[in-house]
Formats: sequence, C-alpha cells, structure tokens
Amino acid sequence: MNADSAPGDGHFDEIGAAVSAAGFTVTQRRYPRDLHYSRQQWLDHAFTHSNHLTLDAAEANELRRRLADRIGPDGVAVHSEALAVRASPAP
Repeated sequence: MNADSAPGDGHFDEIGAAVSAAGFTVTQRRYPRDLHYSRQQWLDHAFTHSNHLTLDAAEANELRRRLADRIGPDGVAVHSEALAVRASPAP
C-alpha cells in the first residue's frame, strides 16, 4: 500500500463522490490544529501508549533517552486535522 494514499489519510474525494452519487448531499468541515509540546510533554505522552508501556525498564529508559536526544530542547510541533462529514438526503 502506498503511504501517500493509505486509508484515513484525510483524502475523502472518492467516498464523498460515491455518497453523492447515491443521492446524498455531502458537506465536510475540517478542523486544523497546530500544537507545540515541550520535550517532557511529548515523552510523557509517548509513554502512555501500550507499545511503550510493555517495554521492560531498561528498554523503556533507553528509548526515553534516545527520544529526548532526538527531540532536543525545542520540543515538538504537531499539526493535526479532524474531518467532520455530513451526508443528508438530497432535496
């Protein structure tokens, strides 16, 4: 599968066209968000995920150290976007 066209990547055109062809009016609204996390905030967040929680202590400490080095003192900038879609019967 091509990473640029993976399901859930925010490209709604094909599905929207199919729903419209089925007789619905499709509207969509995007909600973009730009956030910044300090290094510590990002590490705290990362270690709430099960694939990190299941590491033994030595592996978790090593991963935390390596991530902290990689992130650096400036933290992490994150862009996310939610997509809300409404399909209603065409008039």
